[in-house]
Amino acid sequence: MNLLQFYEYLQHSRKDLQTFLLSLPDDVLSKKSGDNTRSLSIKDLIFLVAHSEDEWLNGEILQSRPIWTNSETLVNQFDQNSFVTAPISQLLQYWQAVETHTQDFLEQVFDLELERIIDNHGTLKGEYLLLSQWSVEHLLWNFMVHELHLTGQILALATASGFLPPRLDLLQYLPVKKHSMTSEEKNYG
Repeated sequence: MNLLQFYEYLQHSRKDLQTFLLSLPDDVLSKKSGDNTRSLSIKDLIFLVAHSEDEWLNGEILQSRPIWTNSETLVNQFDQNSFVTAPISQLLQYWQAVETHTQDFLEQVFDLELERIIDNHGTLKGEYLLLSQWSVEHLLWNFMVHELHLTGQILALATASGFLPPRLDLLQYLPVKKHSMTSEEKNYG
């Protein structure tokens, strides 16, 4: 499975997930997973899925301004480190904008670009250093796989609140390959 095929799976499973999320009451979407400061709500996780993709693609790969920074509401919510008061429709619109941007990028990306190395700089013990280097392809795979992790958390929180989420397994979205039976198989049994 290549990047485009995997992203296509994510897009199909997102539609089913988003339809499910729109059916949930706001108190379920906004409920924190615990009482500590690291507890997240479903809304927080929705933002994190889109934000991860947005930051890796725009902030790191394309070196451009992430999409979320264009929304005053999302910027304010980000500053508060919580999205429980954000309308679900706005979070899903943001996610859709990120998806559209990523799809456009993936349709135009070429092998040489996938091999391009991105330097990850940061501060370690007060010194600005090159911390790591990754290819564009590795960064793309990273946020796509990370989405599976965050989606699992969303589904777990919904289940814990008494709702039955959709099955989003990869196999649900792969084309079914028909097997032609041989004459021996047809006559078996």
